[in-house]
Amino acid sequence: MILFFTALLLLLGGSLFWTAIARLPNKPAWLLAMYLVSSANVTLTAYLVNTLRMLDQPGAMLTVHAMLGGLGWWLWARSGRPSVWGPFQGWQIRLEVQKLKRDPLLALLILFTAASYAFALAQVIHIPQNNMDSLSTHLSRIVYWRQNGSFLPWETLRLDQVWYPLNAQLQTYWTLLFLGSDHLVGGVQWLAALVSAAGVFGLARVFGYGRRQSAFAALIFLSFPLIALQATTTQTDLVTTAFFVPAVYFLILGVREGRLSLLSLSALSVGIGVGVKKSYFLLLPVLAVFVILVLLQSGRRTLKPLVFWTFNVVVAAVLFGAYIYAVNWVYFGSPFGSPEYLDTMIETPQTPPDASDRTPHLAALSPDPASQPEILLEILYNAPRLLYQALDTSGLPRPLDGYAHKVKMRMARAFFVFIGFEEIEGTAYAAPGHSFSFADKNINEESHAWYGPLSFLLIFPALILEGWRGVRQRSFLLLGPGIALLVFLPLEILLRPGWDPFQGRYFAPLAALCAPLMAVWFRERGGALHEWVIGGLAAMILAVTLLYNPSKPTLGKYADEFRVWTNPDRIFLQTLQRRNDREMYYLVEKFVPADATLGYYIPFFVLDYPLFGKTVSRRLVSIVSPAQVADLQWLREQGIEYLLVPAQEGYPLPPAEFTLIRERAGWNLYGIKTAP
Repeated sequence: MILFFTALLLLLGGSLFWTAIARLPNKPAWLLAMYLVSSANVTLTAYLVNTLRMLDQPGAMLTVHAMLGGLGWWLWARSGRPSVWGPFQGWQIRLEVQKLKRDPLLALLILFTAASYAFALAQVIHIPQNNMDSLSTHLSRIVYWRQNGSFLPWETLRLDQVWYPLNAQLQTYWTLLFLGSDHLVGGVQWLAALVSAAGVFGLARVFGYGRRQSAFAALIFLSFPLIALQATTTQTDLVTTAFFVPAVYFLILGVREGRLSLLSLSALSVGIGVGVKKSYFLLLPVLAVFVILVLLQSGRRTLKPLVFWTFNVVVAAVLFGAYIYAVNWVYFGSPFGSPEYLDTMIETPQTPPDASDRTPHLAALSPDPASQPEILLEILYNAPRLLYQALDTSGLPRPLDGYAHKVKMRMARAFFVFIGFEEIEGTAYAAPGHSFSFADKNINEESHAWYGPLSFLLIFPALILEGWRGVRQRSFLLLGPGIALLVFLPLEILLRPGWDPFQGRYFAPLAALCAPLMAVWFRERGGALHEWVIGGLAAMILAVTLLYNPSKPTLGKYADEFRVWTNPDRIFLQTLQRRNDREMYYLVEKFVPADATLGYYIPFFVLDYPLFGKTVSRRLVSIVSPAQVADLQWLREQGIEYLLVPAQEGYPLPPAEFTLIRERAGWNLYGIKTAP
C-alpha cells in the first residue's frame, strides 16, 4: 500500500506542474487536463520501461515518473511558476455548499449520484471481476506483462491478448503493479466515467448552456445504465469515451480562445485514444466533423490553429498511440494483428434470402443477391435494429420495465408489418450465430446494456430542437452531435460483422457527445416540476441498475444465490457469466500452489485469468502446440511443474515424468514427479 501511494504521489505531483503550464481557464478544463497528463505519464513511462524489458520493475516505473515530474517542475519554474491549482486556487467548498442549499434538487441529485458511484467503487474493490472480456483478455494480458517483464508478444492461442491496443490496460496494469493485487483494476473505468461526466459538463458550457443546466446534463449522463455498469468493469469503452470527449472539448475551446496549449491537450487526448481501442478510429471522422463546424463557426482565422492541432495530433499519435501498432507490424505483418487470425475473428454477416424471396422494395434495392458489398441493405437492416435497442427501457423497476418493453415491441412489430419490412426480424445481416427479434430485451448488464429511457426521451428531441436552433442562429456547433451520430452510425454498422446485442457500448462516446444537449430541458434558475420528475427518474434508474446488476447483484433473484458481498469463493464469483469451466478452476486452485508454474494446452475459448489464482501470483505458460505437451525438454526449459489439458480423447498426453494428479469434469491435471 505504501508503494502504491508513493507512486500515486509521484504521478499526480508531477502532473500538477505540467498541467499548470497550460494555464487552464476553468475547472472542467483543469480536471480533464490532469487526467490527460497523468494518463500520458503512465503511457510514456510504460513504453520506456517496456523497451528496456523492465515492465515488471516498480522501481523503474517510479524512476521515470520522478524524471518526468522533475522535467515538468523545471519547465513550470521557467514558465513563471503559474498556480499549480489553476482555477481551483482560492476555491472554497463552503461557498459551493451555500449555493447548493438554494437549489435542493441539484444538491440531492449530486449527493445521490456521489453515493451511487461510491457504491460502484465498493463493488470494484470487493467483488472479483467476472466480465468475460476482462477474464479472457483485459486482465489476463496484464498479468502476463508482469510475468514477462514486457508487453511484447508471447506464445499464446489467445492472440487478442497480444495485439489488442493497450493504453487502457497500461492504466490497469499500473494499479496491479503498485498495489500488488487486482482490487483496483476496475477503478480505471470508474474514473473514466467521472472524467467523461466532467467532459459532458465542459461541452455543455462551450455549447452555451449555464452552469446549472450543464451540471444536470452531466448528472443525467452518469445515470445512464451502460455508463454506471461499465464503471465497475475492466472493459475499455468508458476509457475510450474519456479520451474522446476532451479531444472535442479542448478543440473547440482552444480555437475559441486562441490558446495553442488547449489545442495541444486535444491532440494529446486523440493520441492516447488511438492506443486504447480500435473503435477510436471510427471516432476520427466525428472529430473531422467538428473541425469543419469550428471552421464554419469562426471563419478562416481558425486555419492556422487547426493546422497546428492537426500536426500535434500526428505527433501525439506517434508518441502515445502507435507503439502497439508498430509492434504488431513487426511481429505479425499488420498494425492490427495477424491477418489470418483476424480473418477467423471477423466473419461476414449473415445475408437475407434471394431477391426473389424478398419483399418488392428490398429486392429493388439489391436485385442481385450476389452483388457485394450490399452496403445499403446492411445499413437498412441494422440501423433500425440499433435504434430499436436505443429506445431502451432498462433501469425501470420490475414489472414496469417488462410492460414498457412489451409496449415497445408490439408498436415496433406493428410498424414494420405495416411498411412491409417483416424481414428485419431474423438472421439477415446479423453477426454469425445471432438473430434479431423485437421480443429480445436489452439485458441491463455490463456488456449488453444501453442507455435507459432518459437517453432517448431527452437526447433525441434535443438533437432536433437544438439542431434547428443552431441552423436559425448560425450556431453551427449545436449541429455537431446530430451530424456526428449520422456519420458514426453507418461506419459502426459496416465495420462490424453484422448486428449483435453487444453494440450499445460502442456508442458510449456518442452518448457523451450528445448528452450536453440535455441541458436544454433544465432552467438556469429555479427548479420546475418536470426537473424534479427527471431527477427522480435518474436516481431511480441509477439505483436499480447498480443494485440489480446480474453480474454483481445486491438485490433481486440472484442476490441470495450469489451473495456477492459475503461469498468468500472467488472462483464462484469470477465465473458467474461462464460456469462451464468452474470445476477446472477449483481443480487447479486445490492442487497447484500459488507460486508454481502451470502449463496449459486449451485450444478453444477459455477464461484463463482465474488460473493465476487468488493472489494473482501463479505463473502460467500457454502451450500453443500439442507436440509441446509431450516434449519433456521444452517443458523443463519453461519451468513447467504442472500440466492442465482436456481429458477428452484425442488430446496429447504428457511425458512419463508427469503423473496424473486428478481428473475432474473433463480435465486432467498432471504434476512432475519429484526425485526420490
